[in-house]
Amino acid sequence: SPTHPALYNAAHRKDPAQVEACQRLLADYFSSLPAAHPNVFFQDLSTYGEVTGLGEDGFYDAVHLRPNAAELVVDARLPQIKSAMEWSLAQTTK
Repeated sequence: SPTHPALYNAAHRKDPAQVEACQRLLADYFSSLPAAHPNVFFQDLSTYGEVTGLGEDGFYDAVHLRPNAAELVVDARLPQIKSAMEWSLAQTTK
């Protein structure tokens, strides 16, 4: 999910290599899940500009989104949410 840019920037300034290694590790892991699970989707929104660009207006703190920012995340994920719902409904009718 999106991260407040102040947290990201502070961590990146302190140790850019460690932040980038952590991001790669997480992205690699979460990217591997859809291949193993038919109803898992992954999209890295940690630097999603629509939300991170809101700054304080989009975040309560470093990682908790205000309702307006949460709505933007849901909008970005809506196709995957719909697909997951359809898949789930299909499983219940089997």
